[in-house]
Amino acid sequence: MTSNMAKQANSGMPGIIPPSESTGPANICNWGKCLDVILQSEFNGPIDDDASGLYKLEITETENGKDIYFITLSADVKLVQSGNETGGVCPDGRNPDVTVTISSSDLAAVLEGTLAPLQAYLTGRISASGDVRKLMVKLTWFLCKKTFQYHLHFSVLR
Repeated sequence: MTSNMAKQANSGMPGIIPPSESTGPANICNWGKCLDVILQSEFNGPIDDDASGLYKLEITETENGKDIYFITLSADVKLVQSGNETGGVCPDGRNPDVTVTISSSDLAAVLEGTLAPLQAYLTGRISASGDVRKLMVKLTWFLCKKTFQYHLHFSVLR
């Protein structure tokens, strides 16, 4: 049986175990940490009012079945919080402006640049509810290939 490290090395992307017939969907190591590093490094300027808000990200097909993260963006706050321990409810009790659902393997593909976010949305691989305009204004930056390739190595493997 091939070790996870060998699978990661063969995938070309550190931290990503490619899907195979025996392992099921791709497993991503620590989405929360990866999202936080991207958020802190890419959103280092002012956040305009149109993009400020609370985003709920539901990642399906993970080791836990589904991982939930709340991403807060404002002029003063850039924060990723897990919703796994709170049953999918934001830890501070607020309702999200936008909820996005995507599988772990599709999120990895979007971040790798092999799946266009708009294509994924139009084909139902990404679903969104709430103020989808907010999603289009700023979250697209969150899903950029260059950011993922740069930060995955530093955030996911540590």
